[in-house]
Amino acid sequence: MAQDNKPELVVENVCPVCGSTERLCDPFVQEMKDKGWMRPEFNYYPQIWQSAIYDKTLLHKIPIGSTVPAYHIFVGVCMGYPGKPCGCIYAVKIEKSRGTYTGQVAQVKGQEIDIPEAIKKAFEDNKP
Repeated sequence: MAQDNKPELVVENVCPVCGSTERLCDPFVQEMKDKGWMRPEFNYYPQIWQSAIYDKTLLHKIPIGSTVPAYHIFVGVCMGYPGKPCGCIYAVKIEKSRGTYTGQVAQVKGQEIDIPEAIKKAFEDNKP
């Protein structure tokens, strides 16, 4: 279980499909580091998925400033081996963390719609 001051890390630098360690952005990052345009210790990930864990119907019960569980998933794209491309998108690093609830999620107001109904209506409205 993650502690408030120490995130739990799971690092996986090997493609789960083909076993390669070659990732799409690694050569580009190395080029930038060689030119001195990135710090040597900097790690780049093409995408990071992240979120706090909450039930949006009960946000009103969470006091502002409360600590809530959160996660970050750092994603890589496998380049495979010479002559054997892979392309698998996989989690390179998974981080459990904690965030502070600021109330901003509750302040976002939007209209929830049924997407299939909205698409159907758009097609009906735009018939020739």
